[in-house]
Amino acid sequence: MTVWEREVFEKEYADVNWFKGKQSKHVQEMEMARKRNKLVLPQAQRHIFDQVQSFVLGHRGNPSQYRTATLTMPNTFPARERKFISTLAEDLHLSVSWDEYDESDQNLVTWRFPGAVDDLVPESGVNGEEPGTNGGETEWEDVDEEEDEESRAAVDRVLKKYDQAPVVNDDEGEGFDARYERSITEKMNEWKRGYYKGKLEISFDNPQEMGDLVFRYVEGLQWVMHYYYSGVASWGWFYNYHYAPRISGGWSLFHAVWLMILVCADLHGVGEMSFEFTLGTPFRPFQQLMGVLPI
Repeated sequence: MTVWEREVFEKEYADVNWFKGKQSKHVQEMEMARKRNKLVLPQAQRHIFDQVQSFVLGHRGNPSQYRTATLTMPNTFPARERKFISTLAEDLHLSVSWDEYDESDQNLVTWRFPGAVDDLVPESGVNGEEPGTNGGETEWEDVDEEEDEESRAAVDRVLKKYDQAPVVNDDEGEGFDARYERSITEKMNEWKRGYYKGKLEISFDNPQEMGDLVFRYVEGLQWVMHYYYSGVASWGWFYNYHYAPRISGGWSLFHAVWLMILVCADLHGVGEMSFEFTLGTPFRPFQQLMGVLPI
């Protein structure tokens, strides 16, 4: 029933289908742009690039720091961003490590400059000589501290390509499906607000009014089940609303006292409800007839 009501909602409100189609077109455009070798960055990837660009430019002119400089990021990235990190590192000729952890045991993505050595520098060289002296072999080879202009120009071209790439609207940490589901939920809530205000003259956002409606509705289910299994629970009871709560939002079967009832998204707190019926006296036939005749 929930699926049915959702389908009715989507058919009745074409703007939701428009949103879905527009977002699908947006995703297709991104894929087509990539196929044409046109770089397009979602916001999450742009954020990663900004950090890497600052890391590269911040150490430019200090080649002596290349061996020890690192950039770390918590490895909480989805597959799409992990692939982007590998591609960006390859384009910039940076090394990336995926198997390091911080003090809190958080997995890290660690960026380093090319040629950096992970192992610690030995405190003394061979035969007790200081590392880097000509008297013995050292663990690291000598590196020319003057930056190669051609390499710098190549790095600048890569940074410029990523920096000028258009950024598309893509909520960080969410994919299209999550955004679409959120949009559906928001629009269905608006739909419910109109339903309750127009049909029942109550506010969907008012817990007291919604609680009274739900109580009377579930009480009616209790009355009906009691009528069929045990006889009339109350001759004078009636449902004082013209419409029921919406069924949408997921449902499950729930036992209340001896009655199995349907718990809907808008039916909150059913488990805490209790019902007491006053039997009263039956209506006379003429009164019953008057009660079912249309007004």
